[in-house]
Amino acid sequence: MADIFFRGGNIDYIRPEIDDIFILHKPDYNIVEKIEVLPWYSSYDKYDGMRLKITGERKDPGNTIHGSYWTGVFENGDKALFECFDINWFEKINEYEELDEIQVDFFDI
Repeated sequence: MADIFFRGGNIDYIRPEIDDIFILHKPDYNIVEKIEVLPWYSSYDKYDGMRLKITGERKDPGNTIHGSYWTGVFENGDKALFECFDINWFEKINEYEELDEIQVDFFDI
C-alpha cells in the first residue's frame, strides 16, 4: 500500500476518509509557505499527477496531530510498497464535479 502521512506544515490540511480520492503533485520546494516533512524521491515522479484512493487508516505514534496515517492505491493499481507520501502533496478531488457535464432530460424519464 502507499502510505500517506501528515506531520504538519499545511494550514489547508484535509483529513482523509476511506474512499476519498486525491491527486498526487510533486512538491515545489521553492515555495516557502509549506514545510515539507517527508522527502520527495525521484522514484515518486512516476506518480506525479496520478489519482490515489484512500483504502485504510492505521495507528501512527509519530503523528502528534491525529495519531493516524492512511493507506491507498494508485489508479494504475500500484500499491507503492514501502513508499511514504506527505499528505501536503495531495489535492483532494470531488468525483461529483463531473456531474455538471451530464445533460439529463427529466421529461424522458
